[in-house]
Amino acid sequence: MTRFNPTRTAAEIAAFKAANLAINAKPSAHINHTIASPAKPSLRQQWQEFRAETLDMIEAAKRLKNRLNELRAVQNVNQLQLGRPHALTGDRAGQYSVDLDGPMRLLFEPTDQPPPTLAAGGIDWQQVISVRLLEIGDTHG
Repeated sequence: MTRFNPTRTAAEIAAFKAANLAINAKPSAHINHTIASPAKPSLRQQWQEFRAETLDMIEAAKRLKNRLNELRAVQNVNQLQLGRPHALTGDRAGQYSVDLDGPMRLLFEPTDQPPPTLAAGGIDWQQVISVRLLEIGDTHG
């Protein structure tokens, strides 16, 4: 056991102080001195997200192409079969819609103005042979 020695030299005291200052100047292992930033996705995760979004866009473009090709191929609007074709009501009365992707719809209206009408009112979509594309959008929100 080392005993206290009051007779230390100035050089020993200076060396002791320097050693203690060096130890105290180092950050403790248990204290985090950095501010945590939000975790960034890895490059692999970024690539996978980009690839999934790109594939979704490609699929949506294919569906749009299919709907446009079907519009060109049919004699009248009532012959459409793909994408749940249906006439719209309310503030969109006079327009027709087919599904594209998720909530997105291809919206169009008859080119002829006034459009052919039914005796009971409303558009006679069986007589509509030409349409004007209005938009691709979400009619529910």
